Parts: sequence; structure tokens; C-alpha cells
Amino acid sequence: MRHMKGKTENVRMGLEILTPVQTGSGINLSKDLDYIGQNGKPFVVDQSRTFEAIAAGNTALDSVLSGCRLGDLVSLAGQRIGYELTPLSGQSTVPEQIREQLKDAFLRPYIPGTALKGAIRTVLFASVLRELPVSAYAHLLPKWNPERRQASAAAKMAAQKLAQNLFGKDPNNRGKDSYHDLLRALHVGDALFAQDDLRLADIRFFNLKQMPATDQACWRNMKWTPQTETPKNVGAWQDAFGVYSEMLAPQSLAPVTLQWDGFLLSNLKWHSDNPIPNLLPRDFKELRARINGHAIHRLDGEIAFYKEYGQLKPLEECQRIQRIIDAEPDAAYLQLSWGSGWCGMTGDWLTNESKETMRGLYREMRGRDGMPFPKTRRLAVSNGSPCLPLGWIRLCPWEMVADCLAEREIQQKANSTRCAWLDETIAKIVALNRCKEDEALRGKALAEAWQALTDMRLKQEAFVDIKERWQANNWWDQPPGKSARSAKSIYDQT
Repeated sequence: MRHMKGKTENVRMGLEILTPVQTGSGINLSKDLDYIGQNGKPFVVDQSRTFEAIAAGNTALDSVLSGCRLGDLVSLAGQRIGYELTPLSGQSTVPEQIREQLKDAFLRPYIPGTALKGAIRTVLFASVLRELPVSAYAHLLPKWNPERRQASAAAKMAAQKLAQNLFGKDPNNRGKDSYHDLLRALHVGDALFAQDDLRLADIRFFNLKQMPATDQACWRNMKWTPQTETPKNVGAWQDAFGVYSEMLAPQSLAPVTLQWDGFLLSNLKWHSDNPIPNLLPRDFKELRARINGHAIHRLDGEIAFYKEYGQLKPLEECQRIQRIIDAEPDAAYLQLSWGSGWCGMTGDWLTNESKETMRGLYREMRGRDGMPFPKTRRLAVSNGSPCLPLGWIRLCPWEMVADCLAEREIQQKANSTRCAWLDETIAKIVALNRCKEDEALRGKALAEAWQALTDMRLKQEAFVDIKERWQANNWWDQPPGKSARSAKSIYDQT
């Protein structure tokens, strides 16, 4: 890529989910407050649009606001407005709480550019430090001060001086110091996914427990408290409680844009008097090489960990990702966001000696003497066991994904005209009359249910969808059968 002074280079790419990914909102959704259980699955209700649908009808609003449950509101609206969460595990379940994925105003999930850029920053930080001798940066690492207790919060900022020395001042600082951050020259857009890319993921916590002779592989019980009689660690994952999360499903795909600011990269004196050469790669080819080198390092470490503690399923998943990297080297492979763990968030750049020094300084890194750190992994349940490591994505060149994304856009436009009320009513008629969906669609029972609608906006939306489905089957001009002709006469009265 050739950079011209003042010119911004845009690289359009596709972001593909390899293992379940969540960039969380920080909020837990609650059953009967945010979602209801239907057909063994959570249905997250779009409450603002549900209230609009109720207000458009004849229901007295004071009766709606006086003690109605969420399921009652859905019934009053006459349609389900929101989205269904299909369990990734394949097992029907409606948990009490679910960690929420970030979504836009239309309830479409997305990975913010800041999360992706943060993962890239971590890779660049770690890959540079692994190439340097510790003596080159040891003076920037924290030292033990016996006169001052190391604050718990300080551990999160332990490498701040080192990071500032490499990249410049804190980019989150809104003052003049933020202008020195090197990654100002790299802009990363949000990756917006389709609503049906979301899944309900059952996350289990693989954990090590210290025993007299060895470390025992266990599963952490996330409902354990000192006051409960349930064990903190159990031997079988089925006996442990995990957490449920909204997550982007594997094979989900979204467009994303990376931008290199040629003006800022033309002269790095604004960043530092002595910038490290090529700390920020100047194009995607260079960036990809750094990212993939780091990915192999991380996967090698995870494979060794799972092999040592006999976890074959996640080990095989990590090996699968390695094979994908070998097969498609033109893409870049990253682990990001919730569930990537301490190594994923820090970059796993500390030497064993430096790590032990940090464990002595910071309580939350200390754990048990002699225990490995970190000793916990989060795994999503799939195909009957916890096997999927979290957070792995790949950035694909646009030509690899253009056709697939174009097809998805066409499908989304087609789905946007589908009426949820129509789908639900057809399902009810099929269950009641034990008939096929096509028979329900062209039958008189559906036409009469449509005729009884009082919400004019919903009635028009349903009519458009019914007509499109009839026309797709060549029924509109020549209704097949007596029931279809009766239905058509009702629709013609509009």
C-alpha cells in the first residue's frame, strides 16, 4: 500500500466469527423482565415497539401498566416483537439471567471498532516485547515497595508506563496527551451483524484445584458462595453451574473497515522523538503477519495447557483454528473480548521469571503457591460438551467474503418484509387444524384472523406479506380451491 501525505487508505474487509464471541454491554438480561420463555428458548422482547403495538389497539393503557407481566404484554400486542435466542448447545433452556451482547437501536449485534482496535493494540504490544530482551524494558515495570501496599486496582495499570513508552500517552485521556498515541493513525470501524447471528451460549469454567501431589482438573461452580453447601469445584462439568450469554455464533459474518492515516504516518515526530520502527504496520499485509504470529503463539500455549490437563475437546478446537490459519494465510486471526482470559487480554508477553515477579506484587495474580497462572478457561458448550474457546475471529480480504455478504443483504431485505404476526398465526392454525403451512397460508381461517385485526398498521403489514407469499406460489390471480377463493374475497375487500 502506498501512502501519500494527507491521504487515508481504506481497506474493506469481512469479519468472520470462528468461535463464540461476546462484546458485552455490562448488563444482565432477566427472565420475565427482558425476555420470556417460548418453545424452550428465550425470546427477548423489544419492549418499546411492543408498547407501541398495544397503544395502537383498543386495550386501555391503565390496565397494561397495572401489574401486567411481560408475557401478558406480548399477548396484548398480538405479535412477538424482538428476537429468539437459539441455544448453541442444542439443548432447550430458558435461564434466569443472560449476559447481554452489545446491540444497536434496531437490536442488531455488533463488535465495536474500539474492541477490535484494542485487540490489535494488544497484539502489537506483546509481539514487540517478546522480541526484546527484558533488560530493554525492565526499568519500566513496577517494583516492589515494602513501605507501600500494592493496591488491587494498580494491577490493571501495571504496564501503563511500558505501554505509554511504546504507543504514547493514554488514548482515553481527552487532553493534549491523547494526541501522542500511535494508534491514532489506525481507525477501525464497527462490525454490524444480523440479528439471527445471536445465540444463547452455555459457558462453563474449567478450573485447576491444588491437591497435595498435583493440580486437579475441575469445573468451577459459578453459584458457589461461602454460605452454600454446594462445592466450589466439581469433577464433572454437568454438576457445575455456569453462566449464559448472548454470543455471536461461529460462521457469522460482517463487513468492517480499517483505515491507515497517511498524513500521521508520514512523519511520526508527533508521536515520539524516537519511535520504534514499524511498531504500527503500514498496511494490512504487514499487520496480518504480526497478528498471525501472535495467534500461533497463543494457540500453542492453549494446546499445551489443555494437553497437560486432559481436555481433548478444546485442544482439538485450538488445533482446528491452527489448521484454518495454515489453509487461509491471507486472513488475520485474533482473539478478543470477554472470555479470552488474562493471556488474551494482556497478550501473554511476560517471561516466566517476570510473571512470577508480578504475582508476588499483585494479589489477584497470586493464586496458590505453585499453581499455574492463569488456571481458569471459559468454554462454550457445543456438541454435548464444553469445547469451544471464546473470542476467536478472522479478518478476511473483501474478495473472500463479498459474494456471501451480498447474498446475506438480499436475504435480510426479504426477511424485513415478513410479518411476525403472520408467522405466529400460521403456526397456531397448523397446530389447531393439523394441516400443512401452505394450507394454512391460503386458507379462510387466516383471512378471517387477518380481517379481525384492529391495528391498521399491523393489518397492512400482514396484508403485504400475505400477498407476497401468495404471489410467490402463483395463488393470487388463481386461488387453488374453495377455501383459498373465500380467503381471496376477504383480502379483496381492503
